[in-house]
Amino acid sequence: MEELTSIIILTYNQLKYTKLCIESIKTWTRSPYELILVDNGSTDGTVEYLKSIDNAKLITNQTNLGFGKGINQGIRAADGDYILLLNNDTIVANNWLENQLRCIKSQPEIGIVGPRTNYAGGVQGEVKGDFRNLDKIMDFSNKFNQPDPGKWFQVKEIVGFCMLIKREVIERIGLFDECFTHGMWEDNDFCRRARNKGFKLYCAGDTFVYHFGSQTILGNNLDMRQIFLMNKEKYEKKWNISNAISKTVVVLGMHRSGTSMIAGVLSKLGVNMGKNLLGKGLTNPLGHFEDQDFINLNVEILEAAGGSWDSPPARETILKQKDKFQNKIINLVNNKPEIWGWKEPRTSLTIELYLPYLINPYFIVCYRNSQTVAESLKKRNQIRIERGLELKEIYEKRIKVFFDKFPDLPRLPLNYEEVTTDPEKWVNIIIDFLKLDVSEEERQKAVSFILPNEEVHRLAKEFEN
Repeated sequence: MEELTSIIILTYNQLKYTKLCIESIKTWTRSPYELILVDNGSTDGTVEYLKSIDNAKLITNQTNLGFGKGINQGIRAADGDYILLLNNDTIVANNWLENQLRCIKSQPEIGIVGPRTNYAGGVQGEVKGDFRNLDKIMDFSNKFNQPDPGKWFQVKEIVGFCMLIKREVIERIGLFDECFTHGMWEDNDFCRRARNKGFKLYCAGDTFVYHFGSQTILGNNLDMRQIFLMNKEKYEKKWNISNAISKTVVVLGMHRSGTSMIAGVLSKLGVNMGKNLLGKGLTNPLGHFEDQDFINLNVEILEAAGGSWDSPPARETILKQKDKFQNKIINLVNNKPEIWGWKEPRTSLTIELYLPYLINPYFIVCYRNSQTVAESLKKRNQIRIERGLELKEIYEKRIKVFFDKFPDLPRLPLNYEEVTTDPEKWVNIIIDFLKLDVSEEERQKAVSFILPNEEVHRLAKEFEN
């Protein structure tokens, strides 16, 4: 007899998304499954719709019990050999379950599997595509979901929007911790407990599940920032995570001020600067060390505020974008390595939107001779010298206002000319500032990465040729 998968969906209003999700399951799921629907006090007709679904197990709560309690109710009612938690704001496509089942059955040590997606933190959520309407979503998903075990890879955590779990995992580690409220960090906690018991976690990279993202939280006017910070605090307290270990390193500074050089130094010292990095170029022959995901989000924020990197919106206008972008920021900065960071000069304008969601942030601020910056902008971007000087002043004033508002944040100002004159001194200062535990080999690689201007210009000419 073929094994059974129990698909558990938790609902709290947002009927239109729930309908899309359930209809896609009915259309595209070939493996044996049972549907377990847990409603947390919906008032928009969701319960009536759920009652109309044949052969589904329905659990209705009078009030919103939260994600953990609701999911645990579903797990207790499940008869499957595998438990699959699925957010109600997802759309599945061909092979979505079959590919994940093949992955989880491929090794006895694999206990939890999840798909790729367009909207989630970590490596699962880096998929880009044309998702403008349902037809395009389905076309993309069905093309993506071709079985290919070569695309499976081990991960540290699986995001809870779609999580396939062997029953053995639940039997050994127990249910979800119900101390977490409304659906954040309980998946991190569950995965950590599974890893501690020796289970492996895998992403089925041949599977894509579309995710609208945080619709229950946003649609019910729940405070995502408050939920995130409250549950993060619970998670860190439960696992005794010290801020001395976890760090977020943010490099600030005007374009052409040496931010790429400092980001490269951090990378050599073992700080994870991202995966989706810009490649080398004529103006940065050693590499930008700049995460494309942060570029995309910062561009989107500035455009929403009516500006761009070279036409900066007013600070107050950027701050008004907080509610619009908080869920995207949370997904971008969540599920990162213990010591990670990013460099993207536009962040000098948008950093206040990111700050509430950063764990133990450290800031390195890059400065460079104003005339040199302006001349470099003229050469690279055809910006007039006068405008280049104005832009540099705007960026540096925004940085000053930020630290005037948050004076206790740890920050290290660096001058490009001083760093390139004495690389060893400044690499040691960076190591001490960040309290990094690095090998002598890593330290020397960081020192060697800092080149004098004439050497950088020579490499740029070679790159051009």
